[in-house]
Formats: sequence, structure tokens, C-alpha cells
Amino acid sequence: MKKLLVFIMSFSFIFLLLQLASGFVLTMMYVPSITNSIQGATESSIQFGTASVPFLFALLAALGAYVATNKLAQKRNRTEMIH
Repeated sequence: MKKLLVFIMSFSFIFLLLQLASGFVLTMMYVPSITNSIQGATESSIQFGTASVPFLFALLAALGAYVATNKLAQKRNRTEMIH
């Protein structure tokens, strides 16, 4: 159980760091078009993103992979001990 918690925490930390780094790079490389800036001057609504569901799906997929590989490793260890 301790290994699982360490895995989830380290996966979450690495995932969030990668998200921050990619957001930083995308923000630095963003060049707005002139037509959007002229049209946007008349509009005053700004949208600041949406909920981050991909993180939850990635975490569940990683958790499933972790559990599956541990089960497979346990089965291999048991069969090696028998033979």
C-alpha cells in the first residue's frame, strides 16, 4: 500500500510539473492574430479554461497499470517458486 501511495504522489507531481512546463512554453510562444485582437477589443468576456478531467483519467490509467503489473509480477513469482 505504501508503494501505491508513493507512486500516485510521484505520478501526480511529475504530471503537474509537465503541465506547468508545457503551459509556460505554449504561453511564451503564443502570438495573437490581429483580427482577434481588434474584434476582442469590443468584447469584454474572457474565459480562463475548464476543469481538468484528463488528469483524473491519466491518474486512473496509471493506477490500473500499476495494479496490473503488480498482479502479473506476483503470479510470475509464484510460478517461479513452484518450478
